[in-house]
Order: sequence, then C-alpha cells, then structure tokens
Amino acid sequence: MLSTNKHAGRADAAQPTMIGLLRKDIAQEVKSIVKKTDATSDIRTISGTLKEELIGFQSEPCVVLLQMAATEGDEFDIVEEFLNRNPHLSVIIISDDVPFEQVRRLMRSGALDILPRPLVEEEFLVALEAAFVRVSNAKLSGGAAKTGNVITFMKACGGVGGTTLAIQAAHALAGNARRKKKVCLIDFDLQFGNVSMYLDVADGGELSDLLRQPDEIDATLFNSVVSNHRSGIDIIAAPQTVWSLDSIGAAQAGKIIEVAAQLYDYVIVDLPDYWTDWSKEILENAHAVVMVMQMTVAAVRHARRRLDLLQAEGLGTVPVFVVANRYKKPTVFAAETIKQDEVEKALGHPIDFALASNYKVVNEAQTQGIPIAEAEGGRKFAAELNKVAESISARL
Repeated sequence: MLSTNKHAGRADAAQPTMIGLLRKDIAQEVKSIVKKTDATSDIRTISGTLKEELIGFQSEPCVVLLQMAATEGDEFDIVEEFLNRNPHLSVIIISDDVPFEQVRRLMRSGALDILPRPLVEEEFLVALEAAFVRVSNAKLSGGAAKTGNVITFMKACGGVGGTTLAIQAAHALAGNARRKKKVCLIDFDLQFGNVSMYLDVADGGELSDLLRQPDEIDATLFNSVVSNHRSGIDIIAAPQTVWSLDSIGAAQAGKIIEVAAQLYDYVIVDLPDYWTDWSKEILENAHAVVMVMQMTVAAVRHARRRLDLLQAEGLGTVPVFVVANRYKKPTVFAAETIKQDEVEKALGHPIDFALASNYKVVNEAQTQGIPIAEAEGGRKFAAELNKVAESISARL
C-alpha cells in the first residue's frame, strides 16, 4: 500500500500536500482513496467552471488533481496554460477519453500523469506516489525537481560480462520491500542487446519504439514502452531485430536518458561495446561510468583505449569505476595470471572492484531469467555484486 512521503508539505501546516479541483461525481471517490495515504489534502468540489478555479491559483510545490472535460476545448487550453505557468506543481489530470495528441501536449507542458475514468485505485495510488516524490524533491532543491542517478556500463570488449553486471546492479539498487527504489534498465545495444533475453522478458515495447523526434519523447511515451520485470525493475529492451547504429541520434539518446531520470531513482544504461555518435551524449548525462573488463591482455588493452577515449572526448570529469570481472587471483599454480598491480599500471587507473568467476550460477540465472540471488548457490555471489552496486551508489 502506498505511503506518501511524510515530509512533503509538512514544513507549513497551512499548505496541504495535495489540492484537488474535482466535480461532485468523482470528488468523494478520490477522498476515500486519499484517506488511505498519509497526505494532508484539500479536495475542493467545483461548482462553476475550471477556468474560475485556476485563475489566480497560487501554491507552493504540491500535488494538484484536476478533473478536465476532454470534450470541451476551452478546458484543455486552460489546463495547458496552467501547466506552463506552474512547472513547480505535480499535476495529475483525471479525464474521460483524452485524445492521444492532447495527452502528448499536456505531458510536454508538465502534467505528471493523465488517468482515465473510472479510476483504478492501484493506478491512482502509483501516480500519487510518483507525484509526492517529485514534490519532495522540488522542496529539497528549492523548486526544481531532482532527477535520478544515471549509471552507465561500458565493456572493454565483448564477452566480459558487462550486461550481467548491469542487470545485477539494477536488482541491487531496486532494494527490498523496506527500501524500495524505482530502477530502469535501458539496453542501448541496437544490434545484439541481451537484457530482455537474460531476464526472460518477452512482452512490452523496445528501444526502437522511443525513436521519435526529441520533443515527442516524454513520460507518456516512455511508460508505454517500458516492460516490468517481476523483480521490480523496469526495462527498455533492445530491438529484436538488428538496427543500424545511426538509427538513433545524439539528441534522441539524450532525451531518452533525461526522461528516464525524471521518472526513476536510478537509470542503469547498458551500452554496446562499440563507440557511436550518441555514446558521448549518454555519457555526458551519466553520474558514473562502470568499465567492465577481464584480466586478459586484450581486455586490458581495450579498456585502456576506452579510458583514453573518455579523456579525449572531454568526459574526464565523469567518475569511472573499473571492475575486473571473472578475476583469478595469481597463485603458485597459476603464476601466468596477470597481476593486479601490473594491470593498474597499464590502465593508468586503479581496479576498483574484482569479482571472481562464477559461471555456473550466472548461467543458471540467465537461463531461467531470474536474479542471481535466486539461482542455486547464488546468494553469496549476489551479495558480492550488491556490494559493488551499493558502493558505487554511495559515492554519487
């Protein structure tokens, strides 16, 4: 059950957490649902026109519920103007049969969500939760909504296990029932992405469905494409067919990341192991880069080249964490294994995390489409992976 942010709107007792401007036919229904949250609300019944209610409306950051008559063109224009005038408010619109073009315009103007009638309680509570998070963030940041952290996974070369680590990082950051975070994993490998296969996700849209003009990429479109995994993370899957690398532009990639960061606490990006015109755009929007490699001569060489590339592209200020995956510690019986200090010298960068190989557990998890922690014997390895993800998150 939803528990709204207990700090939102409490600094000033006169300022409710939520204001509703609704008609009599729905006001009571909304009140009964809102009572199930800990929000302080002021649900007002509209007796006149919506225009009369919205003229001169002023409020600190809060959630606003508006009931709009989609068939009345003047109400649409009034609501659109209201949204443009009040970007600090988290507005949820309740209406009947809003045409798709109007939905797009309202979302671009700043509406957080648009719910059809009759209201579905679960969907309404989810929308309220997102709205209260935005309000809380806006108050903490002085009016500007806080965005989620973007963590981008790069592979030194193919086959180093970068996608597996990205998936496990998403699971780890999503937390548990007591510390739940909204996490979205985006597979940007247009040609050979494996996220949906590893997680056994067949339904939902894919990245190619988001490839519109940048001003058309918004929360409504994003939510229509995302797939929900039973573990609690959301996924934007790579295309099922091979797409050309230039199918996506830098502006499109940047807008996809921007919208995702507005909707989620964490956005995990799984980049392909090739460099494109839009790779830089994604990395410029990242709060951290995780470079995944193995302790082989070829992987070390490629990792060094990528680290040098980040510097050359002006991305040196983005924190980089190097993960040595499938690491084998040198022993007297395996003296030929490359030593960690030698690798660090070659990279010009420390190895931040070293993970031992656990092929059997990883393979079982990928085959069944489950988190590594749920695979037989996978708890210990999952705990190690979780420490990596949480350590990176703590440094952001």
